[in-house]
Amino acid sequence: MIWFLFFFELCNATQFGHAGDKLAGGVAPYLGRHVRPTDNGIAHRTLPMGSRVLLINPRNGRTTRTRVIDRGPFGRVSRTGKWYNGAPLYRRLRRARKPIPRKGWRGCVDMTPRVRRALRHNGFEPVIVAPIQPRKTK
Repeated sequence: MIWFLFFFELCNATQFGHAGDKLAGGVAPYLGRHVRPTDNGIAHRTLPMGSRVLLINPRNGRTTRTRVIDRGPFGRVSRTGKWYNGAPLYRRLRRARKPIPRKGWRGCVDMTPRVRRALRHNGFEPVIVAPIQPRKTK
């Protein structure tokens, strides 16, 4: 099978939804429940919920297909280099229908433990994110 990738993003990926996740949020909008370690999905700030995505680990060439099930990651870097929660900024910009800044975030993708294992990902390293079937928004 040949994949034609017209849009892709290379960025850092982190893990969420694991046992003991201190930053676990509420219910994942696409699932309608909390994220479990066995779920196959990612959190992305801008791709529509339910979009199918191809993830590639450039370090080892492993790939996996998954869906966008949540929003995030929301770790943000201040001008002084300190980490803080960027969720309030994200919500304020979404409500005002303003563009979400692409720079300054800790990463662009949060992966469930199942996706991280499939990619043999170390927990914080670059991945290539390529939408393969974007979901149409209303």
